[in-house]
Amino acid sequence: MSEKSMEGEAIPLIAKSVLKMNEGCRYARNEEYETACDCFLKALVMQESIVPTPELEIANTCRNLALAYYYNEQYNEAAIYLNRALNYHAASTDEKSQAEVIELSEFLAYCDYIGMRKRVRQEIPESG
Repeated sequence: MSEKSMEGEAIPLIAKSVLKMNEGCRYARNEEYETACDCFLKALVMQESIVPTPELEIANTCRNLALAYYYNEQYNEAAIYLNRALNYHAASTDEKSQAEVIELSEFLAYCDYIGMRKRVRQEIPESG
């Protein structure tokens, strides 16, 4: 897709970030999680440079990024972006955002648990 709109002007940054998010989702569906993470990170950088800040889009990007990291077994990174998504949703009074806080909190607890188990296994030498 061309980066020029029908009027010949550049596509707004928010639209570019949506395209990059969609690309990341395609990679995630194909279980290409590293490439999906790259796409989501690029979308996040774009979104963070937009004024006013598109908080809901950033929260969704952080959530997608966390899921891609999770499925790529990068639990610490997943927890970082889950926390970021939680911060955006927790600041909102929207009912849907409040439901998202509950779901993301549960997922974060699971990532913390898995990440902790992984660290413990690495610290305890195998006997044999």
